[in-house]
Amino acid sequence: MTITFPDVHGCDEVYMDCLELLTGTNRKSMIDLGCNLAPHTRKLGFKEKLYVDVLYRDIQEEQPYFLQADILNMPKEIAVERDASFCLDCIEHISKSAGWDLLYWMRIFSKRQILFTPLDEWMMTTDDNKDPEAHRSLWRPEELPDYWFKIVFPVYHPTLNIGAHFFAGGISLQEQEQIATILSKKGWATNREVKP
Repeated sequence: MTITFPDVHGCDEVYMDCLELLTGTNRKSMIDLGCNLAPHTRKLGFKEKLYVDVLYRDIQEEQPYFLQADILNMPKEIAVERDASFCLDCIEHISKSAGWDLLYWMRIFSKRQILFTPLDEWMMTTDDNKDPEAHRSLWRPEELPDYWFKIVFPVYHPTLNIGAHFFAGGISLQEQEQIATILSKKGWATNREVKP
């Protein structure tokens, strides 16, 4: 299912409303891949958590749960099953083929997978550029398999003239419909389009 909010600009309220609903209620364990400073996942109240980033990050009170590592080459003992895995504003930093591998592994080691990424090209570079902040791939909702639940914001970043979208796996069709209904009633949801 894909739900599109054609007129919604991004803000913390929109982001957290979506993230809270996509995360669901089972919040025992999680891993945040490419966490950066983990500004949102730390608010979700997981009991067991692991934040992973290739660059060293000072994430303050969450620092004991931080691991500096490449998310594509993590130690095998880290990839244990968790309730949720997150990759927020990160998958675009790796190549498309590496991204498909990452999606496969996220589905293997977590019950629920939640990703957020730009909808349009921005800061794109070639794969030979070693800057970890550069974007190397673009993920369009229509190219993702049907089992992914997609929440699309075509004008999420109006000042950059780009959109963004969440996509999530491990969510039943019934729960997807519930999430779509709840989001549609939010004050910021001026209109919407839903495709099965």
